[in-house]
Parts: sequence; structure tokens; C-alpha cells
Amino acid sequence: MNRPRRSEHIREALIQEGIEQLSIHGYHGTGIKQILDQVNVPKGSFYNFFASKEAFVAELIGHYNQDLLGQIREYIEGEGKHLTPAEQLRAIYQYSLQRYADAEFKKSCLVGSMAAEISAESHMCRVQLDRAAQQ
Repeated sequence: MNRPRRSEHIREALIQEGIEQLSIHGYHGTGIKQILDQVNVPKGSFYNFFASKEAFVAELIGHYNQDLLGQIREYIEGEGKHLTPAEQLRAIYQYSLQRYADAEFKKSCLVGSMAAEISAESHMCRVQLDRAAQQ
């Protein structure tokens, strides 16, 4: 199996840290430098992967949504497969609440946060939010 190139690792690190920072501080409270400092990546590297902060956030929305849907699907097909649909929903909701509690309620759902904060001002992000809602 081929090893992922270093640039793929950097890109993934930027995505993960972006989701983390935006979930805590929101769009306007998170700067690109803040993310780059956490990942220890020079500013120029960011623009090798993303055209702008807006394009970055639009991609994060899609990535976050796919990851969340994958987790839910995995739960429903695995541990939760013997539960009724209502019990599955209740368990997923409880799991979500516990994740927020574990983060001392300092983090929020990225999709919900971005929908509330920037959907009116960013067409690119609104398109991704619409896609997330359709899946």
C-alpha cells in the first residue's frame, strides 16, 4: 500500500483543526493563522490547498457532514441495529448531548453554527449547507 504524501497529511490536519476551531469559536472568531499555528504549518501552505477561508469552510462543512453521517450509519448498522427507530434516534441524541457535555459545552455542531453565522453572507457555504441538508 502506498504511503499518503506529506501534503495529504497536512491537508487532513488543516481540516481536522479547522473543524475543531470553528466548532468552538465560530466563523468570525476563528482566523486562518490560529488554525495554522495549531497545525504548525506556514501560511503559504494553506493557500496551496484552499483558495480562501470561505472555500475552506465550505469544504469543512461537507467533510463534517460526511463524517457525522458515517458515524450515525455505523451506529444504526452496528450497535443500534436491534433498537427501534425511535430508540435509535434517542440514543443518537443522547450521544450528541454527551459529546457537547464532554467538551464542557464549548463546542457546537459545525453545520448548525455555520448555518446560523454565515449562510446569509456566503453563497459557497450555503450551497454546502444545502447539500448537507439533502443527504
